[in-house]
Amino acid sequence: MTTVYFIRHARPDYSIRDDRTRPLTAQGMRDRELVTNFLLDKNIDVVLSSPYKRAVDTVAAFAEQKGMEIETYEDFRERRSDSEWISNDEFLSFVEKQWEDFSYKRNDGECLAEVQERNIAALNDVLARYKDKRIVIGTHGTALSTIINYYDRTYGFKDFLKMIFLTPWVIRMDFEDKICKGMEQTDLIYLEQKPAGENYIVKAATLGELKVYRYVVVFSRYKDKWLYCRIKDSDAFGNAGGRIELGETPLEAAKRELYEETGALEYDIVPAFDYLVHRPNERSHGQVFLAHIRELSALPDYEIAEVKLFDTIPDKMRFPEILPVLFHRMQVWMNLNSGRGELWDVYDRDRNLTGRTHRRGDPLPEGDYHLVVFVWLLNSKGEYLITKRAPNKGYPNMWENTGGSAIAGDDSLRAVIREVKEETGLDIKPENGKLLSTVIVEDSIQDTWLFRQDFELGDVVLQENETVDAKYATAEEIQRMIGRDEFIQICCDIEDLKGFASEKILM
Repeated sequence: MTTVYFIRHARPDYSIRDDRTRPLTAQGMRDRELVTNFLLDKNIDVVLSSPYKRAVDTVAAFAEQKGMEIETYEDFRERRSDSEWISNDEFLSFVEKQWEDFSYKRNDGECLAEVQERNIAALNDVLARYKDKRIVIGTHGTALSTIINYYDRTYGFKDFLKMIFLTPWVIRMDFEDKICKGMEQTDLIYLEQKPAGENYIVKAATLGELKVYRYVVVFSRYKDKWLYCRIKDSDAFGNAGGRIELGETPLEAAKRELYEETGALEYDIVPAFDYLVHRPNERSHGQVFLAHIRELSALPDYEIAEVKLFDTIPDKMRFPEILPVLFHRMQVWMNLNSGRGELWDVYDRDRNLTGRTHRRGDPLPEGDYHLVVFVWLLNSKGEYLITKRAPNKGYPNMWENTGGSAIAGDDSLRAVIREVKEETGLDIKPENGKLLSTVIVEDSIQDTWLFRQDFELGDVVLQENETVDAKYATAEEIQRMIGRDEFIQICCDIEDLKGFASEKILM
């Protein structure tokens, strides 16, 4: 394992316009002590740096204390913005354009693609020369950001803005050969200030979008419920999962953790999506898996006290900032993949058909939209027909109103009629329907319909792998089910339902 500590330089003196010779401010020189103290116990083998003075000076005190020479690498230098000085008023706009378009540059400056290419080439040379060593590299904000972006494509302009004033700043990356296996940030000023609370940013990403994985999380299904585990000396439950060990693939780590923390013997397991957890002082990346367990053994003698079945996420959970976000994304992923392969028509944001189709389950490109329909079936008693989802679908065993994605060739009304037929076996009459609302949510155009029509529950035909139960419920009853996490609230405010039911109904 090769470990690299990238040290973003301390505060520079911007009154000096020459990029190569720009020094640190007096405060920057004092802040070098933070860098030195941070690195002292890291067993560093070699110190490298960009040739620019502010980068060299930031790591110089540590190198001197350890009696080490600093080797400079020209290609770790900062981005060349332009031969002409860019004013503060212009600079932010310039940077945003560069992050929006990696090929954008001014006059004789560099684009971010060029900065990234030479920095990654220099890094690969360092990894080959100093394999299995612990390395310090003095670097710069933009140069380092392009390196991070190379391994984490979700890192963009907004992330850059968060670190632009953090000086000094550290990113640790662990490598096996040239493959980055982990990434962790450290804001040295933050360590000194030690704020009372932390803000978590948790994001889901498309499977394979990240190149760096440190952790795995496994959502487990057993006997049509969610299986969670409780560690010893804790009353909180969580997923199987943990750190990927040296030499493991994410899948190997997921299988190991699943056995160690649940005792699973026979199961099917698949990777679902990537995730990121950003704290003020850390970036952690991982992969999320779904396991369908067929057989459990006795718990291995590790850290787990018990496993338990739940209908949803536990009330007392480990990592409460993270688990609900990943749980929701898993539900969405299961829902998309339960009908994987069907074709959707692609719309633009103004609801114009593009003439293209998209295969369900694949990532939808930015700027493309698909049509989703929801329908409330209201009888003459003011009750709504709702169905219970099959345990193999996203949001398993939860109640819902009928709905789904329109397939290629569907318009909104045709999609509603088809979805009702597929999920309940019932035939609805077009003249009984009314389009209530249209909203755009993420990559979908969502239409909500109301149909006033009486049906007998005995006429409902439950569809295999779609629905397992059906019943009538009032708006008030649905509201209570939402409060108990028994009903999926994905369209139409509950107060609107009460209004629909109170209107005079003509059958």
